[in-house]
Amino acid sequence: MVAVISLKDTSFVDRTIRLHLDAITIDSENPKRQVTQDSPLYTLYTSGSTGKPKAASVSLGNEMNLLHWYSETYGLDASQRVLVFSAIGFDLTQKNLLGSLCFGAACHFSPAPFYDPEVICKTIEQEQITWVNCAPSAFYPLVDFADGTAQLASLKQVFLGGENIQVDRLSSWLAHSQTQLINMYGPTECADITTSIHISPGNNKLPIGKAIDNVKTYVLDANQQLLPEGVIGELCIAGRSVGLGYFKNQSLNDKIFIANPYSQDADDKILYRTGDLVRYNSQGLLEFVARNDAQMKIRGMRVDPEEIEGALKAIEGVADAVVNLQGTEQNHLVAFIRSTSELQESSFYQQQLAQRLARFMIPVAFERIDQIPLSPNGKVDRKQLPEIALYRSEDIPFVAPRNPIEQELALIWQSLLGIDRVSVHDDFFHLGGHSLLATQLMIRIREAFAMDLPLRTVFEVSTLEGLAEIIFSLTQHDMDIALEEGVL
Repeated sequence: MVAVISLKDTSFVDRTIRLHLDAITIDSENPKRQVTQDSPLYTLYTSGSTGKPKAASVSLGNEMNLLHWYSETYGLDASQRVLVFSAIGFDLTQKNLLGSLCFGAACHFSPAPFYDPEVICKTIEQEQITWVNCAPSAFYPLVDFADGTAQLASLKQVFLGGENIQVDRLSSWLAHSQTQLINMYGPTECADITTSIHISPGNNKLPIGKAIDNVKTYVLDANQQLLPEGVIGELCIAGRSVGLGYFKNQSLNDKIFIANPYSQDADDKILYRTGDLVRYNSQGLLEFVARNDAQMKIRGMRVDPEEIEGALKAIEGVADAVVNLQGTEQNHLVAFIRSTSELQESSFYQQQLAQRLARFMIPVAFERIDQIPLSPNGKVDRKQLPEIALYRSEDIPFVAPRNPIEQELALIWQSLLGIDRVSVHDDFFHLGGHSLLATQLMIRIREAFAMDLPLRTVFEVSTLEGLAEIIFSLTQHDMDIALEEGVL
């Protein structure tokens, strides 16, 4: 048998393809599938504690339990319009993509090639989006960029997770919005969400809530003994959300995924140790306190400083290194290096690390240290590490702002980046800026200079001098138009 296919549209040269189908065996029966509840659905990489990332796997049954709870609790159905603008590697992205497919919701994507709150706000308004799930750091700029509450008025539910929520940044919006705001907590190892709670306006002390359906939470001491209300212990999770463990890492699985001493049925026989310190409050709700290790969160992304430190130690001339977070709001990563010689410029270490680490894991400043402080039990004591001046004058010759536009921009940069001074040759991203801060920069420029610059501007021209030149040229252009029209 020979099938003849002619291709004559404008994208192909006129030609004929002959397919010899006799060599193809066609099975008239449906293929036999070997998929069960325990079959792996996806594997996502998280930051590793030994210099290598960890791959956490989730089963089909884990995700099905999550999606059924997600839909039944909050009404994810064909009436909802979901906007996805988070990275594909986020576990929260998976549940919104799969949830839309499973329950018939319309799934929309931001048309911008990168995170752009102005485009996202317009998309929410134009497409009448009802459902958004993202990290808090990705939602604050939407509230800031939105024209009052009009652009966000269609939102029925906003789900925030991955980091602590700064309620004060949302208080004004919450007071005038009908949107239901939900705080979600859950590790990648447990199918994204373990607990949730609706956020009421005026509630500044946010618990992480109660367990979702078919999931159990325990607050345990070091001996896996249950702790009473108000006492801080490690949060451990059992039930249908607990994933399949770390891919090909049995030694770590044996430490983190343990037998549940409080198991009551087959669904909760495994206990996942989160490493998060929590307590139950008087209402029976879980409150997050801190991590019991050095793991950090940066804009919703998990970071193990040991992974960054391992990459630093692989650089020639670095005898030892320790990484810390600096800044109460912006969360800059800074590095302390023990070396037998003078340090290289910051750009040298950043370029070396960029070959092994994601951008958000690269420190913005590097400081030489003679001795890394240790606690009495011999562990690194990050609380004793000094503050680093995020601006290093030896990296780039300092040139002070030379005109009113550069001076105003410098003040904006100082406020956003938490630094004392800015050179006209400084690069926004080299000083610790990132995409979320870039959106704040555009808002401040709009307020200070009465002009709207597209977000891509700061990615294309990221020095203070370059941005000032763009603002000046646009200001001059507006003045020329005003003169021509007789306004001035």
